[in-house]
Amino acid sequence: MPSPRVALAMIVRDEQRSLGRALDSAMALFDEVVVVDTGSRDATVTIALDHGARVCHVPWTDDFAAARNAALGATHADFTAMIDADEWIEPRTVDPVREWAAQATPLTAGSFTIVSDAESEGHVLRTRADIVRVLPRGCRFEGRIHEQATGFAQLIPVTGLLVRHDGYRSAQLARKKGRNERLLRALLVETPDDPYRRFQLGRERQIAGDPTEAATCYLAALPHVDDTTPWGDELRSRLIFCLHRSGRTQEAWELTTTLLRRSPSAEVLFAAGNFFLDLAVAMPARRHRFLSMARHAWQACLDLGDPTDGRDYTPGCGSFLALRL
Repeated sequence: MPSPRVALAMIVRDEQRSLGRALDSAMALFDEVVVVDTGSRDATVTIALDHGARVCHVPWTDDFAAARNAALGATHADFTAMIDADEWIEPRTVDPVREWAAQATPLTAGSFTIVSDAESEGHVLRTRADIVRVLPRGCRFEGRIHEQATGFAQLIPVTGLLVRHDGYRSAQLARKKGRNERLLRALLVETPDDPYRRFQLGRERQIAGDPTEAATCYLAALPHVDDTTPWGDELRSRLIFCLHRSGRTQEAWELTTTLLRRSPSAEVLFAAGNFFLDLAVAMPARRHRFLSMARHAWQACLDLGDPTDGRDYTPGCGSFLALRL
């Protein structure tokens, strides 16, 4: 039987800054490359054509799932992978996509490991997440923002491949300021109790420099999070930070001490250590106690190491970041 064909589809708009980088990293890995433009006014379309991609045009309707589904429908392959224009692929093996396709069935989806650069208080932080980005023909995305893939029967990670992402850096966020938040707020009017959307709105407010509303959003999502929630540790660690930064230090203390009694992850322990360090600076008379608590938290991070079970996390919380502190 012939080998399954795998296409790459991208949805873009005004992405001349980074589209060439994304296509350079991906063209040789796929049997077909389709760029779906949603209304660019810059050189995006020209860059896509110059790289040999097939370009389709669809109107933007404030719906990421609709745009992704249009991209899925524009390809002719057995499987369609997706990256965004502010991402690029770092292959670690010679042919990771076709190696994955060789073991996939018609109802198999694939996940990419995506490492994102973000900025916080002048520092660059990296987060890591495994996200479904390869779908078999017939599957779809759902959700106007932070859309989710549906319709597949099994999930196999695409090993030997890493996707890097710089869309959370300050310069890039400025271009998209307000777009994600506007869509999330509209969705929360429809589904006010959705914890994932509440968490994502908290992230948007934290990135915008508003720890007070971010903490409110995280607190609303917290009761719906358990140890199986992929983004649960990120929420808990962000909540510690935002409570403290918004002046609710006692609440941050109570949350941190509660979490430390529950076999926390390295992500949460790292946030706890940073919180204790802040307390040492804020209360010099008690600095020795808080510094000791911070060291214990960071040592516990090193003892645990970075997670390997697929949950979202900040690389280094269980290794080099904790060791550096």
